[in-house]
Amino acid sequence: MNKLFTLILFLNFAGFAGHAHADPVKKPAINLKPACPMTALMRSHRSIQFILNDLTTTYTEPGGGGISKIKAIATNTYVIFISQEERLDQISYSLDIDKACNITVLKREVSALSPWDRK
Repeated sequence: MNKLFTLILFLNFAGFAGHAHADPVKKPAINLKPACPMTALMRSHRSIQFILNDLTTTYTEPGGGGISKIKAIATNTYVIFISQEERLDQISYSLDIDKACNITVLKREVSALSPWDRK
C-alpha cells in the first residue's frame, strides 16, 4: 500500500513538473461581445426596412400588385417577391451588418419568374 501511494504521489508531481517547463501556448483572445448588439428580431426589422428603402429608389417597375412576399433565406440574406401581371419579380439581397449596426448591400440580384414555371 505504501509503495502504491508513493508511486501515485510521484506521478502527480511529475505531471505538474512537466507542465512547469513546457512552453506556454498563447491562445487568441475570445471576443465575447456580439458584432452588433441588436437582437435577431431587431436585425431582421432593420434589414427589411433597409431593403424597402432601397427598393423605393431602385425598383423601376411601378405596375403590378406590389410586394407579395419577403423571405429570409439565410442570415442577412433576403428575397423580395413583387407581383407583376405576367411574372413575379424576385430581388435577392445579401447584406452586411457591421459592429456599429450599419447595414450595407453586399450583393443584389434581380430575376423574374413566370407563373407557369414549375420547380
